[in-house]
Amino acid sequence: MRDIAAFIQSVSADIHWHVSRFHAAYEMRDIQATPSETLRRAAVIGHEVGLRYVYVGNLPGDGGENTDWAARYADRSWRNCSRKLPLLASIRL
Repeated sequence: MRDIAAFIQSVSADIHWHVSRFHAAYEMRDIQATPSETLRRAAVIGHEVGLRYVYVGNLPGDGGENTDWAARYADRSWRNCSRKLPLLASIRL
């Protein structure tokens, strides 16, 4: 995981990294879900190597899917935010 996160960071620390939990469904019910600790460890590693946007998915109640900027974007209060998001900078609203 550290190598993957480091590679992403080497391209840009602003790339969003989503680590999602596998859960068994349909014809793959015999495979165990990804342990929650594995996802949390991946998120910590992502932040340690310098990634700014790391999200943990499919882990209800963890809060890792939520971000401060996403909430501001949804209610358009991002217009008053001093932080620029490089990936949204070229979008004209």
